[in-house]
Amino acid sequence: MDKSWMDHARHTKTYIEGVKQFIQFAFTNSARGSKILCPCKICVNCAWKESSVVYEHLVCDGFLEGYKKWLYHGEGPLCLPQRCETVKFQNDEVEDEDIFEVLDEIPEMLEDIGHEFGEVGDGGGNDGDLREDGSDPNIEAFHQLLDDAGQQLYPGCTSFSKLHFVVRLLHTKFLGGWSDKSFNILLELLNKAFPGDSPLPKNFHEAKKMIKCLGLGYVNIHACENDCILFRKQYANADQCPICKTSRWKSEKKSLDGKRVHQVPRKVLRYFPIKKRLQRLFISKKSATDARWHDEGRIRDGLVRHPADSPAWKHFDVTHPKFAEDSRNMSISA
Repeated sequence: MDKSWMDHARHTKTYIEGVKQFIQFAFTNSARGSKILCPCKICVNCAWKESSVVYEHLVCDGFLEGYKKWLYHGEGPLCLPQRCETVKFQNDEVEDEDIFEVLDEIPEMLEDIGHEFGEVGDGGGNDGDLREDGSDPNIEAFHQLLDDAGQQLYPGCTSFSKLHFVVRLLHTKFLGGWSDKSFNILLELLNKAFPGDSPLPKNFHEAKKMIKCLGLGYVNIHACENDCILFRKQYANADQCPICKTSRWKSEKKSLDGKRVHQVPRKVLRYFPIKKRLQRLFISKKSATDARWHDEGRIRDGLVRHPADSPAWKHFDVTHPKFAEDSRNMSISA
């Protein structure tokens, strides 16, 4: 298919006719109902829009830079077929092909994360930690993730984007129980084998950093090796436990200039803040429906089919009626 029109000025007749042809092609091959993913510079294949909106965006803002292979609109295996709403399991085991069917929902995942950061539609923004200049590192990481989702793995590759391939690698590492060292060896081999300048991360640390904004962060809190205290609040700057006198550090190394010290704690507690985890339940349409099911979807026939049918739950609802009247209440998390 001739795509030379994509390089023309957006006000020209050639470009406008090309946009119409693209929309017709996309609706034939990748539509969900009356919508397709909008590939403009603003939506970057993360928002489902109707044809009139996609047309307006592509004429006013133009295509996402480098999006010459329409992977999300019918060209190549990354297109979005009409999927079932649920994944079927047999004998409580997922077949190998089903594992990667679930993994291949990269556009839906990016759309959900985009809503969390307020980058798609009417999202409410992100209230994470800001830098001194007011910028949000999570949003910057999300934009980089979008770039990775649109970057070819190597020139001419139609099977994977950079993001898609790294997610597959990390998932395979988890399924196979690979060590970090073996994963680093594999990445080193792949970087040498790929033609040209490989876009793959150099090691496991870079791979994790690449998809950091997809996950949920945690707070490292140093702890006494004998579980006496946590080194926080009044003990945040202490170098040893005030109770058992055990050193906080397992090792200390000074840099050559003597100004920096690398200290390794003996024990670390990883605290997972609850707020972000509750918010994450509602960024996906599927998980949001599941989170409200206890109020909107369960069968109410007097039998105990769910913890919400128990006397304890009912007592809580009576005690806190304002909280209980909203189906998004998170008493289920208790």
